[in-house]
Amino acid sequence: MSQWETYKFEERIRAILRDFQYSGNQLNHFGQPFVSAYQIAIVYAEHHPEALRALNLPIGGSGTSLSNSLTQYIARELSGRIKSGEIVDIEPAWFRRDYVKQLDFTYQNETISATNPAALSMFRLQSS
Repeated sequence: MSQWETYKFEERIRAILRDFQYSGNQLNHFGQPFVSAYQIAIVYAEHHPEALRALNLPIGGSGTSLSNSLTQYIARELSGRIKSGEIVDIEPAWFRRDYVKQLDFTYQNETISATNPAALSMFRLQSS
């Protein structure tokens, strides 16, 4: 069984994306929000710390190897599974970072700066 299956990433990511989709009880007129892989990783780590410990991966950000972080793992797995057609209800996008100096996220009162200087992976549940 893969880590993806063992730690129920797909099921848990859908729940995370559902939690992000509503502002109050109303859906925004733009539809579902796109959420960065960093935000997904942070919520996953907060709700499933046992999985984070078992995977032994940092959240990611500056100073972390791009290929060895929870954020990168989630982005890579989602992208591959969406491209192959295995996942059909999560929509990918990327945020081009031209003219953006820095993108910061917070996790456990620490700042995580996004590392990829070119783009940021984002995902959302497709509107039904």
